[in-house]
Amino acid sequence: MELGLSTYSVRDYLRDGRIPLVEFAAFAADEGFRALEYNNLFIDDWSDGFMREVRASVDEAGGTVVCLAHEGSFCSADAGERGEYIETLRSHMEAASILGAPFIRVNLGRCEDEENDFTDGVEYSIEGFNALLPEAKKRNIRLTLENHGGPSRSADAMLRIIFGTDTEWVGTCPDSGNDLVGGDKYTELGKLFPFAMHVHAKSYDFGPDGEETSIDYARVIRMLSDVSYDGVLAIEYEGHDEQIEGVRRTRDLLRKYM
Repeated sequence: MELGLSTYSVRDYLRDGRIPLVEFAAFAADEGFRALEYNNLFIDDWSDGFMREVRASVDEAGGTVVCLAHEGSFCSADAGERGEYIETLRSHMEAASILGAPFIRVNLGRCEDEENDFTDGVEYSIEGFNALLPEAKKRNIRLTLENHGGPSRSADAMLRIIFGTDTEWVGTCPDSGNDLVGGDKYTELGKLFPFAMHVHAKSYDFGPDGEETSIDYARVIRMLSDVSYDGVLAIEYEGHDEQIEGVRRTRDLLRKYM
C-alpha cells in the first residue's frame, strides 16, 4: 500500500488560489506524497494543453496521478441527462490518459426517489458503466465506484453493479468514512475491499492520541492487508480544522499502521 493525497483534502486552498492546480503536485511532494488524485471539481480547463501542463507539474514533482475523481450522476430518471453524464465521462477519459491516471472514480449519484436507488439506480448504473467500457478498455483505464450515497450507500448494491459489468475493468473505491447501510461499517467495507482498485482514507476529527475519532484505522488497514490490497490509500480530509494540518495528522496516523 502507498499513501496518496486527493485534491479534495485542500479544497479551500484550490478554490481561493492559494494552491493553484499546477502547484498541487509540488505541495503534495513537500508533504511526502507522490501518488495523487485529482477531483474534477477543481478543473475548469479540460483542454489537452492544460492537462499536459498539469501532467508536467506532476512529473517535475516526481509524482504520479493515480485517479481522476469525477462528480455527476448515472441515476437521473431522464435518459438524456444520463447520456450527457456518460458523454462527459467519455470525453474526460482523454484528460485521464494525458494525466496518466489508471483509474477514474465514477459517481453514481442518486435517484429522485431514494426508494428507486436499489432498482432503477442499480440498473442505470450498470448501463452507464457498460456504455463506458469500450472507451475505458481502449485507453486502459479502470472505472471505480465509491460508497457515496444513492445506490452506492449499500455494499450489496455496489457488488450487483460490478457483477453486472466487467470485474476486470470495474471495481470499488471504498471510502472509510462514508456511510453504508445494512450492517456494521467494517462488515460492509469488508465486502468492498476484495474488489478495491483505489481507496479513500477519510478523516474528520482526531483525539488527543492522534487517532481518528470515528474510524478505526488500525482495523481498516489490517482488513486491506488481509485481502492483499497493494494500491493507493488516498487521503480525503473533510474535517473543519485547518486543512493542511488535517492532512498532516491523517498522514501521520496512517503511517503508524502501514
